[in-house]
Amino acid sequence: SPPAPPSPGAPAKHELPLTGAATPFCGGTAICTVTAAGHDSNGRAMAITAGHCGPVGSPVTSMDSQDVGVSGTVVRTSENPKYSVIELKDNARVSSSYGQVTADGIGGGGVAPGVQLCKNGISTGWTCGQSWEAPADSHYLTQVCATHGDSGGPGVLGYRIVGLVVGRPGAISCRCPAEGPFFTPTDVIDMQAILNSLNATAGPGNGFRLG
Repeated sequence: SPPAPPSPGAPAKHELPLTGAATPFCGGTAICTVTAAGHDSNGRAMAITAGHCGPVGSPVTSMDSQDVGVSGTVVRTSENPKYSVIELKDNARVSSSYGQVTADGIGGGGVAPGVQLCKNGISTGWTCGQSWEAPADSHYLTQVCATHGDSGGPGVLGYRIVGLVVGRPGAISCRCPAEGPFFTPTDVIDMQAILNSLNATAGPGNGFRLG
């Protein structure tokens, strides 16, 4: 005979937390947002985020599924361009879709002055704004709203991740989309520069690809 249905109030079967572009997490003492998740050339599950979200060895916990405990560890950081690489554990599931972001491409440039860039982050959500300059020294400025916690959030053009949101520490950042466009432009790191850096040396994240 078929098994009896669960009694009212029984806990639902646990599912592995999704990790993808825009997943919020706690790394060390910082709250940040994932830029992209996928696998490297050795098949290891990886996620990319901002470089100040925890030094190498920092445990990472998804803020959407804190009950499963630590779901990754920072295994690589870079200063120029500045980013971090997280190796995900078996209790995290890589996804190409998370919240309002669905990614089917990464890097490749395409950001030019006047282009409308969008981002998603834990603090200010989904916001869009004009880019002010083409990438120079791997950085460019945009008028997307971002503040603390949005660091690492994906900058997207359509379904392609083209940047990593850094913010503008010490300046007048956007704290709420409702305040309008009157804030210091947000710093974004060009995603292709990050991919080039990852592929320049062997180690975790080399050959990174989505999915």
